[in-house]
Amino acid sequence: FTPMVLLPPLLQQHAGFPDLLIGEIVAARGAGAAMGFFLAIFVGRMDPRIGLIGGFSLQVISGLWLMSFDLNVGTNALMANSFVQGIAIGVIWVPLTLVTFSTIIAAEIEKWVPIVRATGANYGRMVELVNPYNKALAMPWVTGGWDFETVQGLARLSKEINRQAAMLGYINAFGFYTLCSALAIPLILLIGRRARAA
Repeated sequence: FTPMVLLPPLLQQHAGFPDLLIGEIVAARGAGAAMGFFLAIFVGRMDPRIGLIGGFSLQVISGLWLMSFDLNVGTNALMANSFVQGIAIGVIWVPLTLVTFSTIIAAEIEKWVPIVRATGANYGRMVELVNPYNKALAMPWVTGGWDFETVQGLARLSKEINRQAAMLGYINAFGFYTLCSALAIPLILLIGRRARAA
């Protein structure tokens, strides 16, 4: 992601490119990523190392190409370079995911996927509330149009509970993301203090 972050301010502040043109250059990376994901379908049938080596090699090529640019670089060269970067990311992503999950036993993979795991746990808790002893379900203004007496009604209710459980799973994942981000702040401050003290 380094070129995607560094190129826009370089082009805007030092090369005088307008924002619209910078957006088109960055968009070329997205087009390349789409092509890379398409290529990853074929590369994914081979040894994952081939995709990783190919993708990282493309990144090296685009990096060396970037290092040859000066402030007079043309839009076409920048767009072509961004396109190559995108292909590299697309090709790398699939084998990197395969290698990451290859050590996980297939039966255990659900435990490693937070949203699936959280959705299942939330679904289990919510389904427990649907029983004849829940007095709230005897009130028509609470149950609305839910029908507990037919298979179709129970299937619709199950689908809705699954939707709500999945939403809670995503909220849990966003919460974990937020917690990790919040924990990073004191770590960065601590590292900064230690660096100043040294």
